[in-house]
Amino acid sequence: MMKQKDERIRRTGELLTYIRTLKMHGWELLFSSWLMETRSLEVMHLTTRKYLDAWCVFFWATTPTLFSLFTFGLFTLMGHQLDAATVFTCLALFNTLISPLNSFPWVINGLIDAIISIKRLSRFLSCSQSKSKLETTAGSSSPYFSNDKSEIFHEDKAVVFDDSCCAWSSSDEKDLDLVLKHVTLGIPKGSFIAVIGEVGSGKSSLLNSILGEMRLVHGSVYSCGSIAYVPQVPWILSGTIRDNILFGKHYDPKRCGPFPMMK
Repeated sequence: MMKQKDERIRRTGELLTYIRTLKMHGWELLFSSWLMETRSLEVMHLTTRKYLDAWCVFFWATTPTLFSLFTFGLFTLMGHQLDAATVFTCLALFNTLISPLNSFPWVINGLIDAIISIKRLSRFLSCSQSKSKLETTAGSSSPYFSNDKSEIFHEDKAVVFDDSCCAWSSSDEKDLDLVLKHVTLGIPKGSFIAVIGEVGSGKSSLLNSILGEMRLVHGSVYSCGSIAYVPQVPWILSGTIRDNILFGKHYDPKRCGPFPMMK
């Protein structure tokens, strides 16, 4: 049930993120049926769990009566004689044991949830670290720099891709989900580059691979200097127009020029 719930939440978040595209193309019915398919599987598992919960509540309510009935019935069938002292002593003991007996199923349920959570955390924490290969030529007088594989590049390159294959997966065993395949690219320093392509063609993945946010499966990616990434999500700081422009930096009137709105 938790797997289906995670899948439903993931799909719902995806649809809400790209709701403008869905409305523009009129794909609401198609993707709503895609979402309801996951929801129906979740409801099926949820129904099974609720039936089990109903049986648990039934046994929780009837435990004192059933426990006493079975105990005294078995005691009588074994040929023993019931008397008041035995009955009242047993009932007092049963009343003491009722609370632990009723809590035992919930303890098992909590242990199962804890085991599932521990497995998820351990799987997440066991993911391999992203090893970005960055080369910096600041302060170097040599017109070239090289890596461990004896590959040589010009120092006037800001970003260099050498037959690179990148993937989002953190597992070293699964290389089937490659996003960028055999990319060879060299971007000179100081150049203004525009990456143009269709939706889903890998433009953002290319930028993420430069930042080291993707796993390098094959080849090499080198970046010189510092890189800033601004995503396509506009947002505004809670402050003045000057705060949104300076973004925490010191105000320099010589750089801003004569703009009355900045004062």
